Amino acid sequence: MVNQAGFTEPSIRAEGSIEGRIRESWVSYLTTTLGRSQAMARERAENDVSRKIAAQVVAEMTDGGWELEGMEILEIGSGHGSLAIELALNGARVTAIEPCGPWRRLSEERAALMGIPIHHLDADAQDLPFADGRFDGCVSLQVLEHVRDPKRVIQEVSRVLKPGGRVSISCENYLSFWEPHYSVPWLPFLPKSLGAIYLRRLGRDPSFLRDHITYTSAPSLSKALMDAGLYDRDWARVLADCVGAATSTRATSRAVYRTVYRLAKRLAGESFARAAVACLVNRRSLFRTSFGINGL
Repeated sequence: MVNQAGFTEPSIRAEGSIEGRIRESWVSYLTTTLGRSQAMARERAENDVSRKIAAQVVAEMTDGGWELEGMEILEIGSGHGSLAIELALNGARVTAIEPCGPWRRLSEERAALMGIPIHHLDADAQDLPFADGRFDGCVSLQVLEHVRDPKRVIQEVSRVLKPGGRVSISCENYLSFWEPHYSVPWLPFLPKSLGAIYLRRLGRDPSFLRDHITYTSAPSLSKALMDAGLYDRDWARVLADCVGAATSTRATSRAVYRTVYRLAKRLAGESFARAAVACLVNRRSLFRTSFGINGL
């Protein structure tokens, strides 16, 4: 079972530049905990310090219709704070939750040094301390595979979003043949006991696998998201074709989607039918390492 307290690392030194301590934190996590190379760890650290990846994520969000100016946004699993900062720089009012104390404190200091108001919290994503309908949007990147109950987190995200709120969620997909944290070949849903033996044979410490990874998959997450009322834009468009008179997809594709939907609904009900259609929509990425949605 995943450690509900969340990942933590040895305390990060209090002195030195904030950039230097963020680099130190990333290198410690990636090399000591996961056995990744120094070169890879340094590159990832630099991307965080420069906020390069965060800027790309924000650009994709704005291209997808997020109007960040004035939005109340919740980030779940804010890490060292790069995305929270980018969102705030683009006009959002950001609440960032991060259970790893050393990472959260770095993020708080980082934002304070830049004069950026971000509300940082140590909170459990499975029981968010917010009223219903509190936020205009929620962002969670590579987090669901690290919580004990991803379905519960998704339900909580839906609860705290305003009607029509936006959501951007990504996480690892363990239907793939790759374990992305350790960056090694993997079998889908490989039992952790066997995975631990395999990792030890590779000279890696399996503690992170045992304590901090939940096997998430595209089909199960698709169903959980739609059961909670959260839809990727493509799912919503295709499902509208399946249940109504909409004709936003090509005739041949529409016929296939409608057939799958009707058969799945007959066999296992509405919720299963929606998930089956979502998997069909995402068929080209069904076995890729990462799963994500950007929608409502």
